[in-house]
Amino acid sequence: MVAGLAILGIALATLHPRQPTLAIAETPLWCLVCGEQGTVDVVLNVLLFIPLGFSLAWGQPIARAVLVGFGLSTVIELAQLTIIGGRDASLGDLLSNTLGTGLGALASARWRVLIRPGRKTARRLVMAAAIGWIVMEAGTAWSLRPVFPETQFSTQFAPALAEWDVFEGQVLSATLGERPLSPGIMVESRIVHQRLTDGSPLHAIVRLGDQPGNLAPVVQLVDGRQRSLVLLGQHRSALVFRVRMRATAMRLRTPEAILDQSLSHRGDSLRLTGALTNGRFHLAVEGENQRTSYTVALSPSWGWALLDPFQIPIDPEARVMTALWLLVLLVPIGYWGRAARWLPWQSTGAAGLLVAAGLWLVPYLSGFETSHLSEWLSAVGGIAAGWGWSVLMDRTLPRAPS
Repeated sequence: MVAGLAILGIALATLHPRQPTLAIAETPLWCLVCGEQGTVDVVLNVLLFIPLGFSLAWGQPIARAVLVGFGLSTVIELAQLTIIGGRDASLGDLLSNTLGTGLGALASARWRVLIRPGRKTARRLVMAAAIGWIVMEAGTAWSLRPVFPETQFSTQFAPALAEWDVFEGQVLSATLGERPLSPGIMVESRIVHQRLTDGSPLHAIVRLGDQPGNLAPVVQLVDGRQRSLVLLGQHRSALVFRVRMRATAMRLRTPEAILDQSLSHRGDSLRLTGALTNGRFHLAVEGENQRTSYTVALSPSWGWALLDPFQIPIDPEARVMTALWLLVLLVPIGYWGRAARWLPWQSTGAAGLLVAAGLWLVPYLSGFETSHLSEWLSAVGGIAAGWGWSVLMDRTLPRAPS
């Protein structure tokens, strides 16, 4: 039953056709980490196949479960290659799917140790989980840093690019800070690089046209390899701003900030602004009868945004996703922390130090602002939820020996 549901979920995620793109057409069959978000694909493939491996190895040899996962993945990749349109089959998908099956099978074989560990095992598990969370917070902070190569830069006004829609309005002028921009190659690349590094805002004065169904760049700065460095664009009625980050180079998803319902009326003449300065996204739209803006601080707890398969934008509602992310990550720490059977003052102190390290120390050392109150509440709530879950489990299952 569980294996059937896992296979159904995999089929729904991998066997529906997509709109063919140039990137998919150019994906080599033998690549391991493919495309601009290749790392995201690898992680999601592993996570997708873990439930299958867990269910197949329940009371069965691990090797058999892995072999079944490998066979199923092979069938899927062949179907994507020959039958399903708009899908990119690759060796990397096959290997990551098989790895996910193997991890799920190992978890199935050791489920009692993970769910009902003895005291010594629980202490090792909670330490590993705590270190993993701190490393993830620090890694996310590192990944969110803007990075600009020292190369020749070019400016594009309303470019027609294969992967995006075309901005239907007019770009009347644009500036980077106070420096005027014009379409084409920039001569003063060193000055432009310094302005980008300093977080100078990108401004554009435009006259709106029809709303694009997908992202349409209004003004974009690219490097010598035509890679997007800074982009100010329109997606339906929203202003979109994105900056090349270390996450981009790691083939993770690049978070983008949006100001929704700000570009609604065809023919409006507006001044658009996008900036990432001192760890804060700032977007603004100014017109004769309109003035709206949005500012949000980057957070080391945005790890979900780097792996997001649904392209959820960074807007005020993104705090909900951040809260859920922290809640889920810290539940195991609370669960195994109670099973470790430390003294009450030791448990409370350790939990407090852990939360402070992730939500205060990591942002402080990384140059970010202190985490939002909602993140502190979610972290404490996750630990408390894990603790409560452990109490409930004590009434149903005996613990494994240490």
